Amino acid sequence: MPKEFTIRTFSNDQALVKERRNHIVRCSTRVFTKEGYDRTNMHELAEACDMSGGALYHYFGSKEEIPRYVKEQTGPNLTAIDVDNKTCVGNTYRKESFK
Repeated sequence: MPKEFTIRTFSNDQALVKERRNHIVRCSTRVFTKEGYDRTNMHELAEACDMSGGALYHYFGSKEEIPRYVKEQTGPNLTAIDVDNKTCVGNTYRKESFK
């Protein structure tokens, strides 16, 4: 049986948590597509989101949780991520998709 995926948070305001996580996903996607997922760290993501590293960790415990959150929110049939009206097809962040 697969282990249930849960992202921890330090807030009880679920609307705020969802809003902040969606902001982080948008900003992170920009960085992942520009720099590459493997070459990006949490400090760079926090900077891109205009947040402190500590604030970012209130919404995601690790970089790996961000694409997992996207998949959880969109289901297993994720076909595109829209970043500033550009499309990334598939289940991965690919720089080539943003030309």
